[in-house]
Amino acid sequence: CEKGHQWRHALNLLHEMRQGGVQPDVLSHNAAISACDKARHWKMALGLLVEMEHVVLQPSAISYDKTINACRNGQQWHLALRLLE
Repeated sequence: CEKGHQWRHALNLLHEMRQGGVQPDVLSHNAAISACDKARHWKMALGLLVEMEHVVLQPSAISYDKTINACRNGQQWHLALRLLE
């Protein structure tokens, strides 16, 4: 999903995992965040990071890196800087 910039497919996979009773892990979320970053969908990337925290997943450095990059690419510098705090 990440390499093909298929961010919708990545989000659908996360949804299907949940529907099938499988809790997506940090790696699954990171792949979706990365796909959103590459497609320049900073809101989706940020939403996935927030979602991770709500389902008690500890975001990794990669989670933050990709989300910060998505915010930067979307010219949302204030959000990128807040994630660095």
